[in-house]
Amino acid sequence: MKRNRSLKSYIRTFIIVLGVYSLYLAVLFIRANAVDYSLLATILYMPLIFISLLYVMDLIMDKLMHKRKPVKKEDRYKVFLESAAKRVNEIEGFSLEDFRRLRENERFQKTLHQCFTIYEDGEKDELNFKYISKKFKSNTNESKALELVIEDTKKMMGNQGKDYQK
Repeated sequence: MKRNRSLKSYIRTFIIVLGVYSLYLAVLFIRANAVDYSLLATILYMPLIFISLLYVMDLIMDKLMHKRKPVKKEDRYKVFLESAAKRVNEIEGFSLEDFRRLRENERFQKTLHQCFTIYEDGEKDELNFKYISKKFKSNTNESKALELVIEDTKKMMGNQGKDYQK
């Protein structure tokens, strides 16, 4: 989990550093019985330098410690299904009942998985878009939805590296 500090925590740290540094300078002035103005001037920029270094170290540690994990196949399939659902949602005249039927239709769900397989592995002789498009009768809800999913899958295959990490 990526942990980022908020501006509030940096301000709080700045106030604490300013207080501790002021206390340190006060102890030095009491011991020396004299005021060193060069040290007194450092109270303006020393806490800022400390906070800046802290911020830079947080950035570096985030880059080193939080490498991006590769996306699992199940997650890619979920992204693919969400994209297909958005595309099918664009069809006018589809009711909630039609979506429920598509979701419960095992043949349609298997066909979606086959589209995902084509997306991942490419078209082959035994599994291609022509074969999949012939699975349902034309003018049915499944056929209309499948046409859009196939069209969307072809577009995503053109942008394969841009959609998500393999």
